[in-house]
Amino acid sequence: MLQRSQNTLRRWQGECILGICLVAGILSMGSLQAQVPASPSGDKSAAAAASNPEYQKLYNEAAQALQQKDYAGALAKLDAIEKSFPNMVNVWNLRGAVYTEQRDFAKAGEAFAKAGDIDKKAFAPRFNMAEVLFLQKKYPEARAKFEVLLAEDAKNDLARYKVFLCYLANGEKIDAEKVLNQFNFAGDMPAYYFAHAAWDFSQNNPQDAQGWLQSAGGIYSQQANLLFVDSLVELGYLKREENKKDEKK
Repeated sequence: MLQRSQNTLRRWQGECILGICLVAGILSMGSLQAQVPASPSGDKSAAAAASNPEYQKLYNEAAQALQQKDYAGALAKLDAIEKSFPNMVNVWNLRGAVYTEQRDFAKAGEAFAKAGDIDKKAFAPRFNMAEVLFLQKKYPEARAKFEVLLAEDAKNDLARYKVFLCYLANGEKIDAEKVLNQFNFAGDMPAYYFAHAAWDFSQNNPQDAQGWLQSAGGIYSQQANLLFVDSLVELGYLKREENKKDEKK
């Protein structure tokens, strides 16, 4: 299971902003990932650019700046990339991730839309557009976009997890429970465990919820778990680590 989890994780790395699955990857918030991105599908010039050492260096530096919360530095690196390597899906996706971390959802949406225009089939920009709506608590609108992604790949438990959370956060518990019953406990990713944790949190059963999270931690990698945990923070079920540290002071 761990090997399958790693393979699935690699498929999503460099793509999303999570929870902030900002599927650009996984950084400190469980949102982003400092990975050299894949090129837009079918675009040979973009593929060549993505393998260019200068591009890789600047992209990694931008991702690292974002991880360090140096948003101005990250945007400056992305501006530099755009001058030499214009119209790269992952550059615009990462730019959207920066704006999302800054909670500038208007600019984030514009960046993800630009990425989607460059490659209309790319998973990351479409996921992240839905995620931006989720972060703004526009749950029905977000769910509609996540459902499109799930319809394209019925095995995508990350999209299913977000559909479930949209129902749950919007108070549609009957529909949420239907989706909850669709998760496979032996799946490649810890969606089953995090979905059950969210359900128990919503039912005021925090002890049972923590049990699900501990089980996920014992089975799946930290990176895999980070893809799912931040959504629970966004919904108020968990606290960020930095907030916990502040409370102890």
